[in-house]
Amino acid sequence: MKSIQQTAAEAVIFLSLFGASCEKTASSSASLKDAVITGFDQRACPCCGGLMINFSGETQPYTGTFYLVDNDPAEFKISTASAFPIAVRVQYSALDKCFGKYVRISKLERK
Repeated sequence: MKSIQQTAAEAVIFLSLFGASCEKTASSSASLKDAVITGFDQRACPCCGGLMINFSGETQPYTGTFYLVDNDPAEFKISTASAFPIAVRVQYSALDKCFGKYVRISKLERK
């Protein structure tokens, strides 16, 4: 037969584990980061092409630290006819390919 102390200890452990497994989610706008899409990368190399994006406010292509977007530009209604730069807020993840200069955008909002 279990003692009251043993039952209470098990309850505390269970509730601690249950509480630790809960995950808070931030509001979607809090997880978005300001960025600028400066245009299409026209360089001809294995790790080139696609949209260029930076998180430092640069508005000129190939300026400062920029990343290439792994997504299809059509996902965001961007084409070669679009007017650049495009100020956006994005949720993204860095990719390991091509020396870490690629990102995948999971959410994009135009400013």
